[in-house]
Amino acid sequence: MNTIQIVQIAFFQFMEKSIMRTLILCLLITSLFQGCTSFPTQGVQGERRVALVIGNFDYSKEAQEDKPLKDWINAPSVKKDVEDMTNTLRSLGFHVLQVKNADKKQMEVALQAFKALLKKEANTFVQANNTETEDKTTEKENTLVALFYYAGHGLTSGNETYLVPIGMKTENLSKEEYLKENAFTRTKVYEVYNDEALKSIKKRINFVILDACRTDLQIPPNNNEHNDNDGNVSLGVEREIADSEEKKPATSGSNPGKEIPPYTFLGYATAKYSSATAFKDEQKNSVYTEKLLYFISKPGLFVFELFDKVGKAVVEERRENSPDKPTQKPHFSSNEMSEVNFVFRPEAVNQTPRW
Repeated sequence: MNTIQIVQIAFFQFMEKSIMRTLILCLLITSLFQGCTSFPTQGVQGERRVALVIGNFDYSKEAQEDKPLKDWINAPSVKKDVEDMTNTLRSLGFHVLQVKNADKKQMEVALQAFKALLKKEANTFVQANNTETEDKTTEKENTLVALFYYAGHGLTSGNETYLVPIGMKTENLSKEEYLKENAFTRTKVYEVYNDEALKSIKKRINFVILDACRTDLQIPPNNNEHNDNDGNVSLGVEREIADSEEKKPATSGSNPGKEIPPYTFLGYATAKYSSATAFKDEQKNSVYTEKLLYFISKPGLFVFELFDKVGKAVVEERRENSPDKPTQKPHFSSNEMSEVNFVFRPEAVNQTPRW
């Protein structure tokens, strides 16, 4: 065997091992980020759109010994919400990471992957600015759009919103210390948006959209009230809230001492201390996500107009179809978004593959 043959054999062995390592890595990633690989289209020239979509709907293991609780806590319609939201966002030019039925660790890993992707795009913008020619890029061409969407069960305590991962013990959901240690919080998403590397981007737009209950964890949940014959599913017990509690400044909905990050829009499926409606039917969308999917696909709607239409549509549907149930009133807050003229679907969409 001559030298050339030895080199060839060594090369092919190396390539075989590299391919196997790559395949194993892909399998590991796919097991966590189901359907995360995407080659989105361009919505607006110069924008980079990145989204993390998380949906938790199968809590069977947490309630397997309690049949009524199992029926009550599962939210099958969330499965459709996640798939439809992922497909819609991709059609709008977002690179989407999707995670379903995640425990706390998996949600945290997904958030770090989301952060890494955003920082990668931020670095791309910085490099582009450093190599600008006389034909300088406009501000509109340097926009980083980040979107975090969660559908599943949620709870509220004080100014914090807790998102319920798979694996939490349902009997401890009314204990705040247990939630702080085991739940996934809205604060974690804020921390990503407040990252210094992302702040270097002059033009950025962040979204946090939560299709989850905001019920008060201090009041124990009542199974009979929240698993009805109409196929509705919710979590927690509502209490009255004064209108003034939701009509706060731009920092409304933030954590104690922490404002909503700059250039961030926060959309809730329901008002504070209230339930959001999901369904036992996995062929249906939740009320909020259904309306959001409809209006987010309409061309030319600016952010505040869009979410205002979503809110009114949700209230109207709940009033017509479930007049005897508590009204679901979506709520939104923002920080430094008043002058942001962002639309999810422009009037004319360039469908050229981008990245």
